Amino acid sequence: MKSLIFLALASFAAIARLSADDVPASFLRSYSLDERTPYQIPVTLHRGMTTLIFPEPPQNFAAARIAFEEPGSTVPEFTKDDRIDFVMLAHRGSTTCSIRAVRPVAQDTLSVFLDGKVYQLFLRADEAQPLLTVEFHFRPNVETAQASAVSPNRLIDCLTRAKAYPVLRKDYPGELDGVTHVTSNRIIDYPDFRVQISDIFRFDDADTLVFHVLLENQTDRDIRYKRRELSVRIEPPTQDLREALPLYDASIVDASGVMPAKSVTSAWFAITGTRDGGRNNLDPARNTFTVLVPRATFPTITAPAADKNPSLDPKVISF
Repeated sequence: MKSLIFLALASFAAIARLSADDVPASFLRSYSLDERTPYQIPVTLHRGMTTLIFPEPPQNFAAARIAFEEPGSTVPEFTKDDRIDFVMLAHRGSTTCSIRAVRPVAQDTLSVFLDGKVYQLFLRADEAQPLLTVEFHFRPNVETAQASAVSPNRLIDCLTRAKAYPVLRKDYPGELDGVTHVTSNRIIDYPDFRVQISDIFRFDDADTLVFHVLLENQTDRDIRYKRRELSVRIEPPTQDLREALPLYDASIVDASGVMPAKSVTSAWFAITGTRDGGRNNLDPARNTFTVLVPRATFPTITAPAADKNPSLDPKVISF
């Protein structure tokens, strides 16, 4: 295998010679960074390298099957080492790095430590349609973008009308002009609780969707969650692993933040627009929604007492 350094320089030079019209759009990606989003990155195998561009130099990287090398160093031959699937050229303090797969079945997860958070990149070899350049950028301030479009009073009005929907539909139907209501029985299972989406309301003039969800705690202890960080993920119509799934943060929340033991509690929240301040134009009848509920605390797991007569049978030894 020729030097990866030469390949990296050649790939940069080739990209520099190409205009935007010469490079297929499918080879380029730009993502907003979100620690809750797994990013699927198809990586080059035999030709060139995949270049990752970050908004600021990462503090660190972590992976199980990636060999990290300094640009300019002599890169060893890894094709015969089954412990290595990728080689990354990364220089500390740089916002860019280059990576390539060393075998067709290469797969690994790259953890990127950036701005006090950890982002997960799922890497896989793709000889046919790799990404050549992947640019990450910090997402704009959600509160600032939404506040300029929809005022807090307007969001409160949307939430109030959604809660009063049965009464308004019967006695004041004029108050529901431009409002779409869809009932749902979609259930999202978590390890010890589950979320049922009961109702979805769309207020088209405010580009806002109000969600009424039921939170079922299946344990004997209270579960606390971060109510202000409720969000919604839009599931794709097809399993296209090249795209990051869109996320929408709550713009207003009416929830307690705690699920009592063995209980079903109600929570209301809304999403408004997109993270960059545009319209989301989501359809409650056509889109598939997954409600993300971040826990505030996690249960403490106590290790079992040591067995005075441990079995030496390797079939019952767990690591």
